[in-house]
Amino acid sequence: MQEKAPAVQVDVGKLDIISDGLIHYQMLRFCQNTRLTFLVRNTPTPLISDIFAKIDATILEALCRKGTTDAHGEWTAVFRRFVDMKLQLPYFRGGFGITPNAGSAISAFYAASVSLVQWLGFCSHQSRISLTLPAHGPQDKI
Repeated sequence: MQEKAPAVQVDVGKLDIISDGLIHYQMLRFCQNTRLTFLVRNTPTPLISDIFAKIDATILEALCRKGTTDAHGEWTAVFRRFVDMKLQLPYFRGGFGITPNAGSAISAFYAASVSLVQWLGFCSHQSRISLTLPAHGPQDKI
């Protein structure tokens, strides 16, 4: 995974040659932002937060660079965080729908863990006992 993340960052930079802003946005959102989602969903959370936060920052930087024709460098840090938040909000909340990889990775990992715990809860009580207790107890030897 650590070798794939820099490849995504390089490929995001390659999209700067696209002159149409809408096509640039769609390529970033639907192609580059989703390339590592399988790994994001299946990797333990301590291993992913820094790596995917860098990818998120690279994609947001590319969108700001193209959308403002490089005028975003004059923004304050507070305004830039606001813009990043708006870019990552879903459409129905007034955003641009760029799903943050780092945040969705954490929720996806826990959702998968909950599914496992739920499945274990559906196992019958007898099958759980047979998984944990030996077939013959100490009283059977007397």
